[in-house]
Parts: sequence; structure tokens; C-alpha cells
Amino acid sequence: MGTINAVLCSSHSPALMLPYERWDTVYQYIDSNRQSPLPDEVQRELAAETPVLAAEKHAACMQAIAELREHLRLARPDLVVMFGDDQEENFPRTAMPPFAAFIGDETFGYPFKLLDNYFGESPGEPVTVRGSSDVARRLVSATSEAGFDVAYSESLPDTRWGLPHSIIRLVHLLGIQVPVLPIFINALYEPAATPRRCYGLGQAVGEFLESETDRDLRITVIGSGGLSHTPRGPLAGYINAEHDRWVIEQLRAGQGEALGKLTTDELWQGANHELREWLPAIAMVAQHRPDFLQHILSYRMIAGYGFGAWHLN
Repeated sequence: MGTINAVLCSSHSPALMLPYERWDTVYQYIDSNRQSPLPDEVQRELAAETPVLAAEKHAACMQAIAELREHLRLARPDLVVMFGDDQEENFPRTAMPPFAAFIGDETFGYPFKLLDNYFGESPGEPVTVRGSSDVARRLVSATSEAGFDVAYSESLPDTRWGLPHSIIRLVHLLGIQVPVLPIFINALYEPAATPRRCYGLGQAVGEFLESETDRDLRITVIGSGGLSHTPRGPLAGYINAEHDRWVIEQLRAGQGEALGKLTTDELWQGANHELREWLPAIAMVAQHRPDFLQHILSYRMIAGYGFGAWHLN
């Protein structure tokens, strides 16, 4: 049987893909186009976070990414299973599954697609990502038996850009070279799966990986998303520090199951909709205290950043 030897969780914000000076240009655009004033407490924090302080927080985030890279190196996985959202990149609202898996042998993505989106610059060359077709196909069948009907795609519909940002950015940031089994979560577009269903999916996937995969297969599971942020709309830049801190407190205490009991309304009130992408991974380490956990709030990088690692074997 296979072994889940590590679980990692990480933010995948576009600010992590740019030097801080370039992100600050993006931030100034977002700030100038905000349609409604931010809540008073957020405005106060924003005023206190100078560009110099924000640059220091950016550096701390990149150091946390380096820490996760080291945890991944120590885990030495043969396969990475990654949960991430797809923001109408492959699954538009004409057909929006709550859960979907890529079951092909190989795909691609552009880690720096944002250079095209934000600056009209070349995104560089695509990165080839190996899949794990046999495991992915059996995972879809096994989760169906467990009561989770996971959609699947043998070749990603977005033939121009391939993998969504949530997956390909972490492939790049963490230096992943082994096959990746992407599982997409609809985190943003309601109606969506409840936190309880996302957590339950993680339990079903974890049971499959540890009971029905090949002997000696070393598996690392990654949740790519969060923490609180509002990247667009009238309140672009709003983050919920209180909710972020509550999430981190539960994880630090080995009380991950509390996150699976959140309601959809609580996710949105906390601006923590992308917690849906962490929940399946957290379900596999719910009662374990993390080996590494860091929370960095940045009002000029418009997000609460979270990074965590759990080693199981």
C-alpha cells in the first residue's frame, strides 16, 4: 500500500510570483480602482503597512516557500496529489463541477501567465507536468464508491494555458519534478461544495491513497489556496485577520477537524473561500500538530498568507 508521508499547505497569491516592486505596481492599480471604502480596521492596518514593511513581509513569504521546498525535499515523494481551485480557467460556469481530477498522462502550464495578464509581457515557456493516469482513474472510481462524484478530464479544456494558476504556481515555487495528480475544487462560485464535503473528500482520497495504491509509493499531499483575501470586486483588498488567526490556532493545536465544521456562510464572512482547497489536505492530518506553520498578514499584498507542513512518516 502507498504511504502519505507529508502534507503541505500553501498560499498561491500572484504576489509570490513577482519581486515586491512589481507587485506594488499591481497593488496601486487595485487600490485606485476599488469601488467601495474598506472597513475602518483594514484601512488603519493598510495605512500602517508602509511599502518598506510590505517588502519585508514579501521576503518572509518567500522564506516560508523555501521552507516548504525543504520539507518537500525531505519527504522525497514519488507522487504529489495537489488540491487547487480553477477560476474559470478550465471549468466555466456553463459546466462547473464541485470537484474534478486530471487523469491524463501529461499536461502543461505557465507559472508566469500573470506576466501576460498584468503587464502584457511574455509568460515564458510552458512547463511540462507529468500526470499519474492509473492512480487518478482509480481514485475517481474509489471516491465515487465513497459517495463523492469527482468529474475528470483526460486533457485540460484550456488548450492555451493548461493547468490553472493554483496548481502550476506551486509546481514552480516548490520545484516539483515528480508526477502530479491535480484535484480541482470549485472554491469561488456558489453554489459550491460545503466545507464539510471538501473535508470529507480529503478523508476519502486519503483512504484510497493509503489502501489502494502501489506498495512503497511515497505520496505528498498539497493544499494550494488561502488564506483570507478579496482580489477583486468592490472591496478588493479586504482580508479577515481574525478568521485567519482562528484557522491557524486550530491547526497549531491539532484541531483541524474544526475547520471541516465551518459553514459556507462562515467561509465567506471570513473571506476564506479558498480554505476549501486546504480542507481535503487538512483532513489527512487533522489531529497532528504541524512541523512548520506560518501566518503572514499583508494588507498591501492583499492577503493573509499561510504556509504549513506535516510529516507523517
